[in-house]
Amino acid sequence: MALVWSLVGLIVGPFLAHAIRRLPGREGLRVMPVCGVCGETLPFRAFSSLLASILGSRGGCGLCGAGPDGQGVAVELVTAAAFGGLFLRYGATPMLLLTSFYTSILIVVLFIDWRHRLILNRVTYPGLVLALILTPAVAPVTPGMTLLGAAFGGLVFGLVFEVGLLVYRKPAIALGDVKLAALVGAMAGYPAVLTALLLGTFAGAVASVALLATRRGSRHDYMPYGPALCVGTYLSFFINLLGA
Repeated sequence: MALVWSLVGLIVGPFLAHAIRRLPGREGLRVMPVCGVCGETLPFRAFSSLLASILGSRGGCGLCGAGPDGQGVAVELVTAAAFGGLFLRYGATPMLLLTSFYTSILIVVLFIDWRHRLILNRVTYPGLVLALILTPAVAPVTPGMTLLGAAFGGLVFGLVFEVGLLVYRKPAIALGDVKLAALVGAMAGYPAVLTALLLGTFAGAVASVALLATRRGSRHDYMPYGPALCVGTYLSFFINLLGA
């Protein structure tokens, strides 16, 4: 059954990859895929980058010859693996549907922020509204604790933002990270938001150390924090989500 839910992730993955490609440029979520190099409309079978890769030349662009989107393949595989892990944690329960939906939002945020250093309001704002409704409706947490989780996440990261301005004369994190922290708090509720934020901070620290150790970055470089917070939130689903 975990493999079956992973296949569901493979089906959802192309739609997430499509949103990741289109949303940063404020483009409409048109159904037909387009070539990322020349903009040529591709056959519908190319909607799934993984399927296009398996098809080989038939899955690429017939005009410029560009191959399938590598990022799309990564998104689809990550979604499948993430969904499979959630099934092992929650089984066939409403919590599986809730956490899979939240994971889909986190994957979109992660890849967009990693590539474009953007956390889009058109993702976080609707996600926050939905989380404030869905979390208390499905999970064992009250609407008040859900709202408290959102407020706590936004407040903690808002303080980090303000301290960065005072100490470094520039933001230590972006305002998008503050909004994402509020979204995470609404997904997790209080006190599980503490676990999500701590794991996100730990993931960010590990990524920073790895970049410094491999000399792919310096301590003066900016690293988008959104991906680390997304990873930490997903990991919190397995540890202390909503007190479950």
